[in-house]
Amino acid sequence: MSQEKFMSGKEFRARFAHFVETIQDDDLVYFGNADLSVLDVKDQGCNQQGQAMVQVIFNELYEVKA
Repeated sequence: MSQEKFMSGKEFRARFAHFVETIQDDDLVYFGNADLSVLDVKDQGCNQQGQAMVQVIFNELYEVKA
């Protein structure tokens, strides 16, 4: 199983600020290789260090068959 991956709020703002400030209403945003959709965004409260936790939940648009 893979380790959970996190990004600090500072890193998130640094990576996405330009796009949030300049994106137009009719511009397109895609996730992954255009094979993911955003299912939900949840406030998960605070961790033991008092840091707010926000979870972005993605939905796969395909099925993996064995």
